[in-house]
Amino acid sequence: EYPAMQVGNYLLGGAPLASRLSKRVRGEEGLSYGIQSGTKADFRDKAGSMSVMAITNPKNLDKLDKVVSEEVGKFLKEGVSLEELDAGKKAFVDTFKVGRAEDSSLASQLANGLFAGRTMSYYADLEKKIESLSPGEIQKVYGKILDPKKLIIIHAGDFSKLKK
Repeated sequence: EYPAMQVGNYLLGGAPLASRLSKRVRGEEGLSYGIQSGTKADFRDKAGSMSVMAITNPKNLDKLDKVVSEEVGKFLKEGVSLEELDAGKKAFVDTFKVGRAEDSSLASQLANGLFAGRTMSYYADLEKKIESLSPGEIQKVYGKILDPKKLIIIHAGDFSKLKK
Protein backbone atom coordinates (compact mmCIF):
# COMPACT_ATOMS: atom_id res chain seq x y z
CA GLU A 1 0.00 0.00 0.00
CA TYR A 2 2.97 2.31 0.52
CA PRO A 3 3.48 3.20 -3.18
CA ALA A 4 -0.21 4.03 -3.62
CA MET A 5 -0.21 6.07 -0.41
CA GLN A 6 2.80 8.11 -1.52
CA VAL A 7 1.59 8.79 -5.07
CA GLY A 8 -1.93 9.53 -3.84
CA ASN A 9 -0.52 12.09 -1.43
CA TYR A 10 1.53 13.64 -4.22
CA LEU A 11 -1.62 14.06 -6.31
CA LEU A 12 -3.75 15.35 -3.44
CA GLY A 13 -1.37 17.86 -1.91
CA GLY A 14 2.26 16.82 -2.12
CA ALA A 15 3.09 18.48 -5.45
CA PRO A 16 3.64 22.12 -4.46
CA LEU A 17 1.82 23.82 -7.36
CA ALA A 18 0.36 20.89 -9.30
CA SER A 19 -1.65 19.04 -6.65
CA ARG A 20 -5.42 19.10 -6.35
CA LEU A 21 -5.32 21.07 -3.12
CA SER A 22 -2.91 23.64 -4.51
CA LYS A 23 -4.88 24.10 -7.72
CA ARG A 24 -8.19 24.50 -5.92
CA VAL A 25 -7.29 26.28 -2.69
CA ARG A 26 -4.49 28.48 -3.96
CA GLY A 27 -5.18 28.73 -7.69
CA GLU A 28 -8.98 28.78 -8.00
CA GLU A 29 -10.13 30.09 -4.62
CA GLY A 30 -7.16 32.29 -3.69
CA LEU A 31 -7.47 31.21 -0.06
CA SER A 32 -3.91 30.23 0.73
CA TYR A 33 -0.38 31.46 0.22
CA GLY A 34 0.70 27.84 0.33
CA ILE A 35 -0.94 24.48 0.93
CA GLN A 36 0.42 20.96 1.03
CA SER A 37 -0.27 17.50 2.33
CA GLY A 38 2.17 14.97 3.65
CA THR A 39 2.27 11.36 4.70
CA LYS A 40 4.48 9.64 7.21
CA ALA A 41 5.11 5.92 7.23
CA ASP A 42 8.09 4.37 8.95
CA PHE A 43 9.33 0.83 8.53
CA ARG A 44 9.84 0.58 12.31
CA ASP A 45 6.30 1.59 13.26
CA LYS A 46 2.95 0.28 12.05
CA ALA A 47 1.33 3.66 12.69
CA GLY A 48 1.32 6.28 9.98
CA SER A 49 -0.09 9.73 9.57
CA MET A 50 -1.32 12.17 7.01
CA SER A 51 -1.49 15.92 7.35
CA VAL A 52 -2.64 18.96 5.41
CA MET A 53 -1.10 22.33 6.13
CA ALA A 54 -2.09 25.72 4.75
CA ILE A 55 -1.10 29.32 5.36
CA THR A 56 -4.03 31.71 5.10
CA ASN A 57 -5.48 34.99 6.23
CA PRO A 58 -7.34 34.22 9.46
CA LYS A 59 -10.49 35.73 7.94
CA ASN A 60 -10.51 32.83 5.45
CA LEU A 61 -10.26 29.97 7.98
CA ASP A 62 -13.85 28.74 7.73
CA LYS A 63 -13.91 28.89 3.93
CA LEU A 64 -10.48 27.21 3.74
CA ASP A 65 -11.64 24.36 6.00
CA LYS A 66 -14.73 23.89 3.83
CA VAL A 67 -12.82 23.86 0.52
CA VAL A 68 -10.17 21.44 1.84
CA SER A 69 -12.89 19.12 3.14
CA GLU A 70 -14.68 19.26 -0.22
CA GLU A 71 -11.50 18.48 -2.15
CA VAL A 72 -10.53 15.59 0.15
CA GLY A 73 -14.09 14.23 -0.13
CA LYS A 74 -13.97 14.47 -3.92
CA PHE A 75 -10.57 12.72 -3.96
CA LEU A 76 -11.97 9.86 -1.87
CA LYS A 77 -15.27 9.54 -3.75
CA GLU A 78 -14.15 10.00 -7.35
CA GLY A 79 -10.54 8.85 -7.17
CA VAL A 80 -8.03 9.97 -9.78
CA SER A 81 -8.14 9.80 -13.55
CA LEU A 82 -5.67 7.71 -15.51
CA GLU A 83 -4.26 10.88 -17.09
CA GLU A 84 -3.78 12.55 -13.69
CA LEU A 85 -2.19 9.41 -12.28
CA ASP A 86 0.19 8.91 -15.22
CA ALA A 87 1.43 12.51 -14.97
CA GLY A 88 1.76 12.22 -11.19
CA LYS A 89 3.66 8.93 -11.34
CA LYS A 90 6.13 10.36 -13.82
CA ALA A 91 6.72 13.52 -11.77
CA PHE A 92 6.99 11.54 -8.52
CA VAL A 93 9.52 9.05 -9.94
CA ASP A 94 11.46 11.93 -11.49
CA THR A 95 11.98 13.35 -7.98
CA PHE A 96 13.71 10.07 -7.05
CA LYS A 97 15.97 10.33 -10.10
CA VAL A 98 16.87 13.94 -9.35
CA GLY A 99 17.62 12.98 -5.74
CA ARG A 100 20.02 10.27 -6.85
CA ALA A 101 21.85 12.85 -8.99
CA GLU A 102 22.64 14.96 -5.90
CA ASP A 103 25.46 13.70 -3.71
CA SER A 104 23.88 14.68 -0.39
CA SER A 105 20.50 13.13 -1.26
CA LEU A 106 22.11 9.94 -2.51
CA ALA A 107 24.30 9.68 0.60
CA SER A 108 21.22 10.13 2.79
CA GLN A 109 19.31 7.48 0.85
CA LEU A 110 22.23 5.04 1.15
CA ALA A 111 22.59 5.71 4.90
CA ASN A 112 18.87 5.29 5.51
CA GLY A 113 18.88 2.14 3.39
CA LEU A 114 21.74 0.67 5.43
CA PHE A 115 19.86 1.43 8.64
CA ALA A 116 16.67 -0.16 7.29
CA GLY A 117 18.47 -3.12 5.70
CA ARG A 118 17.56 -2.00 2.19
CA THR A 119 19.68 -2.04 -0.93
CA MET A 120 19.23 0.10 -4.02
CA SER A 121 17.19 -2.80 -5.40
CA TYR A 122 14.48 -1.89 -2.89
CA TYR A 123 14.22 1.58 -4.43
CA ALA A 124 14.25 0.19 -7.99
CA ASP A 125 11.39 -2.14 -7.03
CA LEU A 126 9.54 0.76 -5.40
CA GLU A 127 9.76 2.73 -8.64
CA LYS A 128 8.40 -0.24 -10.60
CA LYS A 129 5.49 -0.57 -8.18
CA ILE A 130 4.77 3.14 -8.54
CA GLU A 131 4.89 2.96 -12.32
CA SER A 132 2.40 0.07 -12.34
CA LEU A 133 -0.21 1.73 -10.07
CA SER A 134 -3.78 2.06 -11.30
CA PRO A 135 -6.37 4.68 -10.35
CA GLY A 136 -8.35 1.99 -8.52
CA GLU A 137 -5.39 1.14 -6.29
CA ILE A 138 -5.03 4.77 -5.21
CA GLN A 139 -8.74 5.01 -4.41
CA LYS A 140 -8.76 1.69 -2.54
CA VAL A 141 -5.80 2.63 -0.33
CA TYR A 142 -7.13 6.10 0.46
CA GLY A 143 -10.56 4.69 1.18
CA LYS A 144 -8.85 2.50 3.77
CA ILE A 145 -6.42 4.97 5.35
CA LEU A 146 -8.19 8.34 5.19
CA ASP A 147 -11.42 8.73 7.15
CA PRO A 148 -12.75 12.32 6.99
CA LYS A 149 -14.64 11.74 10.25
CA LYS A 150 -11.34 11.23 12.06
CA LEU A 151 -9.66 14.39 10.81
CA ILE A 152 -8.50 16.85 13.42
CA ILE A 153 -8.44 20.51 12.39
CA ILE A 154 -6.04 22.78 14.22
CA HIS A 155 -5.82 26.54 13.73
CA ALA A 156 -2.65 28.19 14.98
CA GLY A 157 -1.71 31.84 14.98
CA ASP A 158 -2.40 35.19 16.59
CA PHE A 159 -6.13 35.68 16.32
CA SER A 160 -6.36 38.52 18.84
CA LYS A 161 -7.08 41.15 16.14
CA LEU A 162 -9.56 39.01 14.26
CA LYS A 163 -13.10 40.34 14.56
CA LYS A 164 -15.78 37.71 14.48
